[in-house]
Amino acid sequence: MKKKMIIPMIVGFVLIIGIIGCFLWNNRTVSIITLDINPSIRINLNKKNEVKKIIAVNKDAEKIVKNISLKNDKKIETVINRIADEVEGNGFLTEFNLVQIILYTDGNITSNKVKEMLGKSFNEDGISADVVVVKKITKDDKKLAKKYNMNPAKAAYINSIIKDKPYMNVKDLVDKSVGEIKNSKETGYYCESGYILDGDRCLKEKKRVKASTGDICPNGYYDYNGNCYEMNEGTITDKLICREDSTLQGNMCIDKQIYDAVPKCSDEYDGGLDKCVEKKYVGDAVEYCRITPGEDLLYNHRCLGRKPTINGGCLGSDVVIDGWCYDTSATSGYEADWKCEVNGEIQFVEANGDHKCYERVYSDVPSYICEGEGKLEGKKCVIIHKERAFNERICPNGYTKVDMDICINLNNMVSKESGFVCDYPDSRMIDDTCILYDAKEAKNQ
Repeated sequence: MKKKMIIPMIVGFVLIIGIIGCFLWNNRTVSIITLDINPSIRINLNKKNEVKKIIAVNKDAEKIVKNISLKNDKKIETVINRIADEVEGNGFLTEFNLVQIILYTDGNITSNKVKEMLGKSFNEDGISADVVVVKKITKDDKKLAKKYNMNPAKAAYINSIIKDKPYMNVKDLVDKSVGEIKNSKETGYYCESGYILDGDRCLKEKKRVKASTGDICPNGYYDYNGNCYEMNEGTITDKLICREDSTLQGNMCIDKQIYDAVPKCSDEYDGGLDKCVEKKYVGDAVEYCRITPGEDLLYNHRCLGRKPTINGGCLGSDVVIDGWCYDTSATSGYEADWKCEVNGEIQFVEANGDHKCYERVYSDVPSYICEGEGKLEGKKCVIIHKERAFNERICPNGYTKVDMDICINLNNMVSKESGFVCDYPDSRMIDDTCILYDAKEAKNQ
C-alpha cells in the first residue's frame, strides 16, 4: 500500500520540478540592453524578449527605474516608452530638446531594433533621439567601467575616443554626460574634470543665487524682440541645419573666423610688397646743403647763403670765408641735411638718426605666426567654432521660425508678466535659482 502511494508522489514531484525547471529555462536572461543617457540603465530580457529586470547602474538611473513597474506589462516596447517618459520628466534632455544615448545590446535582440524603438518613443513627444551604437565591449572596456563605476558601453565609447585623440585624459571624460563626450569626439574640444563643455568653453558651477523678479513671457509664449508671441513646437525632422554664418560638416556646424597672420621678419616688413626688409650698413652719412649745394656754405651743421664782399670786407657782423661774406650767427641759414654716397655717387639710401647709411634688402617672408587663438593656414589665422547642428523644425501654417528651433505666431501677442529671471552672464536658471558659472576656453590639443 505504501509503495503504491510513494510512486505517484515521486512522479508528481518530478513533474513539478520539470515545470519549474522549464519555466526557469524559458525565463532565463538571454539578452541584455544597456542605455547610457547619463542615467545608466541595464535591461535583462528572457527568451521571449520580455523584460525580466531593469537595473539602475548609477544614481541618476534610480530616479528612472523606481517609477517603472513590470507587474502588468513586460513588453520591451512598453518599457522603452516608460523610460522615455521618465527621461523627459526628470530633465535629462539637452536645451535643444534632444536626448543623447549610448546603446549596447548582447543576445537575441539587435541594436537596430532597440534604436528604432527609442527613436519612435522619443519622437512621439517631439524629442530627437541621437543614439550612438557600441558594437563591441572588450576586457579593457570592462576594466575601465569597473574602475570608474560606469556602464561598460560608456567605457567602450570613451576608449574609442582616447584611441583617436590620445591628448585627452580618461579621467576628464568619465564624469561627463553622453552629449559632452560625443561633442568631444566630434569637435576635439574637452574640459577637465569638474567642468562641463559648452561649445568651445568650459563651465564650472561657481554659486547659486536666488533669481530676481522681472517681466517675462507667460508659459506657451516666446520672447522675440521684446514681445511675447504664441509658441508652437512644430515638427522635428531628421534633416540637420546650421545658423546662417555656419557650414554643416557631418552633424556639426562650423563657423570660421579668419584674420591676417603676422609675418615673422628679423627686421621690418613691407606690407605693400609682402617682403621682409633688412637694413644693410653701407657707410656713414654726410651733411649737405639741399637748396643750392654748390653755393651754400656748410657751417656748424647749418647751411649759410653767401654774400659778395664790399671793398674786401663785409657789412655788420658777417665774416669773410673763402672770399664771400656769411652770417655765422646760430639762427642764420637753414639746418643741413644728411646724404649717403656709395662709390662716389649719391644714393637714395635710408639714413637713420645715427647718421649711418643702410641699404634696404628685400627677401621673402620665411614664416608667419598667429596672434591670439587662431591656427595658421597659409598666411591666414583661423579660429574654428563648432556646435552641434540643429534638427530642422518645420512650423505649421501661420507660424514663423525664429532662433533656429522656435515657431511663433506673430499675430498672437500678449503682455509680459512678473516672473523669475537671471541677469548674470554665464548663468542658467533652474526653477527660481540662478546657477552662476566660471567660464574658460575648452582644450583642443
